Amino acid sequence: MERYELEAWLGPAAEDLSPTQIDRLLVEADDIAAYYPDDQDLQEAALSAAVQYLLGDLSPEQAARQLRAARISAARASAAAQQVSVLLVRQGETEVAAARRCGITRDTLRVRMGKKRRGC
Repeated sequence: MERYELEAWLGPAAEDLSPTQIDRLLVEADDIAAYYPDDQDLQEAALSAAVQYLLGDLSPEQAARQLRAARISAARASAAAQQVSVLLVRQGETEVAAARRCGITRDTLRVRMGKKRRGC
């Protein structure tokens, strides 16, 4: 990423950052792009977090709290999807179809139902 691209992306936030901080963000932007080469959404999230950190708007502790909350949310969503897939199977749908409709793997559904995984 070129400096002018970063400054355009930053918008008004660029005025709140020192030239040294912008230089640091340039390095971080390149690292982020290399780490998440095919995921623009994750690149955006990581670069936004770097900006927030440098501006003092995001502490490591806040980032950790956000991560914990997201993990809890993901676990709840997984439990919900697994339970709905179990209900679908009990209503006569195949394991394959139920798992696919709920966005989980068939093996996950089978484990949730107390069955052995396929091939075990």
